[in-house]
Amino acid sequence: MMKLLTKANIGRMQLKNRICFAPMGVGGLAGYNGELSQRGIDYYVERAKGGVALVRMGVAKTNRKYEVADEPVNKSIILDNRSMENWLSEVVERCHDYDAKISIQLMPGVGRIAGQTIQLQGKALSASENPCHWAPHIKTKALAENEIWEIIQSFEQTASLLKLAGFDAVELNGHEGYLLDQFMTPLWNRRTDQWGGTLNNRMRFAQEIIKTIKKGAGADFPVIFRFGLTHNLPGGRVIEEGLEIAQYLEDIGVSAIEVDAGCYENWYYPHPPTTLPQGCFLDLARITKQVVKIPVIAVGKLGDPHIAEQALIDEMADFIALGRPLLADPEWVNKVKKGTFQTIKPCIGCHEGCLQRIFQHKGISCAVNPRTGNEQLLKLQKTEKVKTVVVIGGGYAGMEASITASQKGYQVHLFESSEHLGGIFQLDYIPGFKTEFSKLTQYYTQEIANSDIHLHMNHNINSTDIKNINPDHIIIATGAIAGIPDIPGLERNQIVFARDAFHKDFQPDGDVLILGGGLVGTELAITLKEKAERILLVEQTAQLCSNAFLANKMHLIKLLEESHVEVHLNTSITSIENHKAIVNNGSEIIELPFGTFIIATGYCPNRGLLDSLEEFADKCILVGDCDGPGKVINAVWDAYRKVNVL
Repeated sequence: MMKLLTKANIGRMQLKNRICFAPMGVGGLAGYNGELSQRGIDYYVERAKGGVALVRMGVAKTNRKYEVADEPVNKSIILDNRSMENWLSEVVERCHDYDAKISIQLMPGVGRIAGQTIQLQGKALSASENPCHWAPHIKTKALAENEIWEIIQSFEQTASLLKLAGFDAVELNGHEGYLLDQFMTPLWNRRTDQWGGTLNNRMRFAQEIIKTIKKGAGADFPVIFRFGLTHNLPGGRVIEEGLEIAQYLEDIGVSAIEVDAGCYENWYYPHPPTTLPQGCFLDLARITKQVVKIPVIAVGKLGDPHIAEQALIDEMADFIALGRPLLADPEWVNKVKKGTFQTIKPCIGCHEGCLQRIFQHKGISCAVNPRTGNEQLLKLQKTEKVKTVVVIGGGYAGMEASITASQKGYQVHLFESSEHLGGIFQLDYIPGFKTEFSKLTQYYTQEIANSDIHLHMNHNINSTDIKNINPDHIIIATGAIAGIPDIPGLERNQIVFARDAFHKDFQPDGDVLILGGGLVGTELAITLKEKAERILLVEQTAQLCSNAFLANKMHLIKLLEESHVEVHLNTSITSIENHKAIVNNGSEIIELPFGTFIIATGYCPNRGLLDSLEEFADKCILVGDCDGPGKVINAVWDAYRKVNVL
């Protein structure tokens, strides 16, 4: 038996396996009054049904007196009164139906990370007066001692409520630079009273909260603590102190520790994008496990069962926490039990369906799994009448549409004009730092191979094919084509399109000039760093990667700097002359010589086929980029949702 599937304990709580659902905020799945919606309950139950041993809800506040903005927007669960017991009991009972234990992550506040509205209203609080993260010109207010005690005491009622509702454990959020972390860290805690100074004083806030939880829920009630072993930030926590904190937490009665790294200043650590390696925090878990006897929970891109299993075998951790992988595929554990690893739909680390939606005040979901956070409404509707569906285009939208239609019970014909599936994400075009995208392409390809889908490769479909099949619906997923900017002197034979430059065999000629500093252009510049001595990235706006989620953007820019790419912002190309770009940066006109000119300025819908199928127009449905260029989330969601209602 795999070690992942063996039983183990966290305190008095016995778990049926070693896989925990990592706590994540739910965004719009929480109601204005701090209650969890029915969609939110279904979201957690789906993960319990999928086989995890411990469902960890996140993140909840214990009071609504502090950090409350004067606006009708709430993104948090708030557990401050008995009226919450109804839905709390329901989510507990339903998770227990699947033999899953359940906990919830509590936090005293976000402090200097508070939303901009709270900051502007002067309601941001911290251990000391600190610059607010989102508006550094505004300072937080240092909590008075009576306010600290009021926050601490609020945990007793919440803990009692959770115990009454049947929760099996509780977790404290002490990571990522939130309020509890601010008290623990001298960079943000410069107090001279009993709450600051020495490590013991800085840990006093956490210690008193833990005491209060056990007062409300019982002395043996398991408490898990999550914190960053290091902030990787000047003046922040270093690993040595992180290990001291781990030992301190064990001494004061914490039942398990979960460690990660980073804070909002380097957000790509606590929320690792695709550009960070898989298992990126395993070494932190390993060295923590060497200094404590209580269980250590590993987190950080552990969605590959082989990596997760090996981490346990090598005794780097006692439990594995999965967050986004269980958004992408809630059946992860059940599939591991069956040994069907290849059927696990992988997370691609884009953050577009999870964190991005939370920041937009929407419910948490997943780019590759539209049902996440909407499990019942978007449940696949099986057909009562078998229909025939033709799908044209084998990119992500076309493959998702084909698989969805097949799962509905339809007869599906998928036509792809090339010899490989994947569209712009064919395996030979995916850079090495985007391994999750390679896995998604492989997943889709495997699912199609194992289905009843009739696959037609190297086939340019025509009206005769359509007439022979006589489909009920035609799904057009022909993607998008790169646009060519109107630049005087730019000849067609000088251009390399970004998609072609991503190919593993592409070799640039001399210095490379990439026009377009969005997500595609930035990733391409990093990809080509080993193939060209000089890379110039020209972007007409003031920002790079403006179309990427913040955590992903931050790490891409860091990689770009490490690659020594020459970046020109607020710069437009006015003309091309003899392999030189004449550019205007607003203050001067300069020349940028190049050997290879690559276009990464965006795409236009490829609708040429639609015109040739005019006689079947009433049967045609556009999905993905051919309906409007977007990201993976747009392609997958568009395909799934449109096909599901056919």
